[in-house]
Amino acid sequence: MQLTLINRRIDIILLLSVVTWLIAFNHGFITAYKVWIVSDIFNHCLFVLPISFYLIWQKRTELQQQSVTPQFYWLILLVPCMLVYIFGYAGDIALLMHMATFSALPIILVSTLGFKASKVILFPLAFMLFAIPIGEELIPTLQQIAATIAIFLLKIVDIPTYINGLYIEIPRGRFLVAEACSGISFFIVSIVFGCLFAYTSFYSFKRKLAFVVISFIVPIFANGIRVFGIIYVAHLSDMQYAAGADHLIYGWFFYCLVLLLLILLGNAMRDSLPTENKQVEAHTTGAVSELSVKSQKTNYHFAFVCALLLTQWLWLSLIDSPKPTALKVLDLSTTKDPETFSAKPKIANADKIQLTHTDNHGAAVEVFVAYYAANSHGELVSGVHRRYDPTGWSLKASQLVLLDKEQPYTARLSDITSPYGKNRLLLDIYVTHQYIGNSAVKSKLLQTLDKFIGADEQSHQLLVSAEYADLQEKQRVQQAIIASAVDFVVQLQDVYE
Repeated sequence: MQLTLINRRIDIILLLSVVTWLIAFNHGFITAYKVWIVSDIFNHCLFVLPISFYLIWQKRTELQQQSVTPQFYWLILLVPCMLVYIFGYAGDIALLMHMATFSALPIILVSTLGFKASKVILFPLAFMLFAIPIGEELIPTLQQIAATIAIFLLKIVDIPTYINGLYIEIPRGRFLVAEACSGISFFIVSIVFGCLFAYTSFYSFKRKLAFVVISFIVPIFANGIRVFGIIYVAHLSDMQYAAGADHLIYGWFFYCLVLLLLILLGNAMRDSLPTENKQVEAHTTGAVSELSVKSQKTNYHFAFVCALLLTQWLWLSLIDSPKPTALKVLDLSTTKDPETFSAKPKIANADKIQLTHTDNHGAAVEVFVAYYAANSHGELVSGVHRRYDPTGWSLKASQLVLLDKEQPYTARLSDITSPYGKNRLLLDIYVTHQYIGNSAVKSKLLQTLDKFIGADEQSHQLLVSAEYADLQEKQRVQQAIIASAVDFVVQLQDVYE
């Protein structure tokens, strides 16, 4: 009878901990869920928490044989999670909110159960971190790696190739290693699958580690081979196959094959449970230990967790208090259609966008200004922003340039090319009341700190672009872009006065 009551109490403790976490971090969970269902890259995250809970349920017998002893000192790690969550909420930095949200749950559970009991379910708790939708930052790197592998293999089969940015040209046609060709989805899924398979299939730590490393490496090389295969099939079929949407269909068949090979490799690497562990497992299964749940300490612990999370909620409420301010804009002769800007940047949820054209150093310069009001729902710095349309332009090179010697503002100057051979220089810079420069991280951090002290101001993103024909003209165009950028930075600074 005592065993039944204790088992039930452990179930209630786990359930209450999860419910409390979900209420306190509901905004982080909801925003993560929206990413999971919208982005093909993170669809697998929908299954991470259910799998984690299932793995915990599988360990219920062993867990129920542990003494539950709440440990308050583990909550020291919850405080940084709360601060990161509040900071991410204030700056609308989804990544920080998601990291804090899915790190807080394992911490709460470990502190509630005690580390000794939590060791039984250590992997399921760590596996919850895969629910964080992170990894898009690797897309450009994976694109470059895929293009490099494809070029290497094409040369082996004696197909003449020319690479311009991410465009690969062969005699039969031109191919773009686009974001969809980076293989980021398969890369992340392979890592998650590799960790899960290693946990469920191996007993030796060395074998587990080896299989996880394999799950990192295989998708990178597999994607490069896939890109090569698509180009090679198109070459052999005179562009009849593997063109258009075909390459996506072929790609998923290829990924399924690679995943099957990983499973077969994992099965071949399987090991057996060591004899001494079998004896311990048999002894544990047949024994009923002296179980205990320290009721009073558990109640105090749960109350303390609730008090901490209530403090977090009150802080978030203060941040949400409205502070309406009027949006100030430059008096420019502008066009309203962003498509008239040649680079066609993808800037989401700006409060206002202005586009204008100017002549400088004999070059036709295009200027794009995105405005964000104080407490705007839009983000000056966001992972969804694109300085140029990736379907129409490809990056050749990027560098930092100094705009003004007296006031050393640095901006990012990108050299981009189109599939039709057009070349453009594109300069971008962030302008806020306390920072001017190219650092997205610094801009975001300073904006977020402003919200903490109630000094939030409107902000701007400035894009300046011009076309060039050859290297000699490129130098003149670069001077024209920098001069135009300096002029508009000065004008935007005047907005704050």
